[in-house]
Amino acid sequence: MTREIHAAHDHFFKLLLELPGVARALLRERMPAPLRERVIDEEPRPIPNAFVGQELGEIHSDLLFRQRMRDERMCLYALIEHKSGRDLGTGFQLLRYLSASWHYLREQSPLFGCDPLVVPLVVHHGPSAWSLPRFFSDGLPVDDELRSLLIDFPIEVFDVGQGDETALSSHPWLRGGLRLLRHGVLGPPPERTKDLLINVLYDLREVPDSFLQAAANYILDRWVPVSREALSEALRVVMPDKE
Repeated sequence: MTREIHAAHDHFFKLLLELPGVARALLRERMPAPLRERVIDEEPRPIPNAFVGQELGEIHSDLLFRQRMRDERMCLYALIEHKSGRDLGTGFQLLRYLSASWHYLREQSPLFGCDPLVVPLVVHHGPSAWSLPRFFSDGLPVDDELRSLLIDFPIEVFDVGQGDETALSSHPWLRGGLRLLRHGVLGPPPERTKDLLINVLYDLREVPDSFLQAAANYILDRWVPVSREALSEALRVVMPDKE
């Protein structure tokens, strides 16, 4: 997959998480249960996604969100990494992001009055199911005895391409955006394209016009072979005032 195609997926995913309520729904539904039970259910605060370190240089993560926890001494920082294909370097990439995040946030903690707790979440929608390690140490060529001596952390994965796509989220905008991404790698099955397009657009009703335009561009670019005429026809069915 070319860098331009990866960029198209990444750009649309970031626009999706900027929609009101979407990041909140993603974290509420997909973060590990012990964390979900301890955070305050409110809109998470996005943190600028660039960290500068003398040794690491400038590191760009996909998205970092801050949520208050019921224990006021701590704040959760969810590091969301988006993947649209198999990336063997994911574990080491997350290690660098986590290190830079911890370093930056520890310095900033007096401003927020709480200690940071940084947890990664990988959102994956590649052409096949996620098959890479779900713990950092599992990607290292060592036995269990040596593994216990090494740094480790879990890699929480939300595999968008697996399971019932209508159950990807209870939040319609998040569900619709994830369904677009799910079929943006291989394209939807030709015999289901029309129905899928209409159903996804139903999920995206009432999104801001700017995001609807971005979704239309993504569909025409990645949902091969959807034509402008087919997209216009689906819009006439679901939201005729937007055609």
